[in-house]
Amino acid sequence: MVSVPYQEQVAYTEQEPYNAYEDEQVLLKYEVTNALKSTTLKGFDVWAYGEVTVRNLDSETGSFTVKQTITTLNNPSSTQQSSQFIMPSESKIFRQEYDIDMGDDFNINYIVEPGTKTITKQVTKYRTVTKYRSETKYRQEEQCT
Repeated sequence: MVSVPYQEQVAYTEQEPYNAYEDEQVLLKYEVTNALKSTTLKGFDVWAYGEVTVRNLDSETGSFTVKQTITTLNNPSSTQQSSQFIMPSESKIFRQEYDIDMGDDFNINYIVEPGTKTITKQVTKYRTVTKYRSETKYRQEEQCT
């Protein structure tokens, strides 16, 4: 008996990288350029107001929402919100008014909720591929003498 070599194709799998594109939602960039609180008289009523100036730093127009909450010593907190579209590099003033008692101490806090935009980014993903390679194998054969 003699070992005789031969070639055989053997399958195997491998993880192969490839580029893909995915959409992602990101917040628009902005800055608050001014925030103030003050009071004004309307007839015999005292009104507190908050003004927040928001500037769109992004390259896309978007909707921005500003929520303002007033807190006083004598009344429960009250929240109001308003939304506006702001173009790139444009600033808008968000103003909210609250009826308060004369001489009431108050504080106004705000939260800016910027809009979103969709960006497409390249990512590397992997797929399983089947490949083949030659392997040398041996079989036993009878040798005639």
